[in-house]
Amino acid sequence: MKRLFSALLTLALLFTFPTAAFAQGNGITSAEELERYLNATYGSVDTPMGVEELTFSVSQNDSNRMPYDYDIEADWFGVEPYKIEDSISYSDAEKQETIEILADVQRNVAKIAEQCFPGKKIKGGYYSYYWKYESIHEGFHSTAFLSWANFRSSDTSPEYISYYNETYLDTFHWIPGYDDYDFSSRLRDFQSETSSDKVICDTTAPFSVKQGATYQFQLTAQSRPSFAAGSPSFTVSYAGNFGNRYFFKVHAVGKVGDGCGFYINGAPSPVAVATIS
Repeated sequence: MKRLFSALLTLALLFTFPTAAFAQGNGITSAEELERYLNATYGSVDTPMGVEELTFSVSQNDSNRMPYDYDIEADWFGVEPYKIEDSISYSDAEKQETIEILADVQRNVAKIAEQCFPGKKIKGGYYSYYWKYESIHEGFHSTAFLSWANFRSSDTSPEYISYYNETYLDTFHWIPGYDDYDFSSRLRDFQSETSSDKVICDTTAPFSVKQGATYQFQLTAQSRPSFAAGSPSFTVSYAGNFGNRYFFKVHAVGKVGDGCGFYINGAPSPVAVATIS
């Protein structure tokens, strides 16, 4: 019965996911329109732990003090993250399936937002806050989980606290450093993407590359992985493959002393870090 419930929920999410043509055909061009659409589409989500009622808030940024163009916050009522973490009323399998379902919602939200606002830096996730003393705005409390972004920071600061001109557009990835509950590390795709038996990198220790020089990584995987630099101080180019060995060249184009992490399949932590010498 649980397997059937899980399968039905997965099918429901797949069939409610809009295509790019659907999003564009409905003329979503503003934060307000996207907010209305998300609330209508994902306002109520069934999970093995109960119904999660979601309220989306989409805001557009116009300040260099924020790292993004759009922020998509989903407040919730129903399934609390502390229950997912600590409840003894549900099995580990039910908790895991709940995390997977809520993560699928965020992945779909990210895809829809990127279709509506191509080329824009977008941040999202589950976020709730309140003031202990609302009338005087004192005693601020907030909770976040399954946060994500499609941009990264060009310096050593986390992307979610960087300035706008310090970030660059990248691919969807979870940002657990922003969260109060790290559920992203428990996702099935996260585990498979980052586990050593799936992608093996020949370089994991810190190393240096002379300014203007090139270094080549070898990744061993069942299919071609993605490989990205965490800052513009290095460029990355695909150099081909031999069987299940995939090669990526990184070119040190930045200044002497610049550091850079390299990421496989959008993992939140770099597989290796290089410094320009």
